[in-house]
Amino acid sequence: MERCEAARVAVLAKDADGAPLSGLTVTATLRRPASPEAPVVVVLSEGETGRYQAMVNDLAAGNWILDLEALGGREGEAFKSRNRVFLSQ
Repeated sequence: MERCEAARVAVLAKDADGAPLSGLTVTATLRRPASPEAPVVVVLSEGETGRYQAMVNDLAAGNWILDLEALGGREGEAFKSRNRVFLSQ
């Protein structure tokens, strides 16, 4: 099985007015569709204000489902997103 050495998960969080959201807890869960592999869960770190990222190492190349969850914000908002992504070697 081909492997992807490293993948970067990055999120730019903004409010409805386009201002960056700081101080969130952002979690990414990567799952293989129709596979018994355990999900890979990473917590993203905030670098610049509103920019969150994490590196994920040694993933199989191919299709993945990426679930993002951001919690916090000024009023305790929650954001969830599900996307299909493809990782190449």
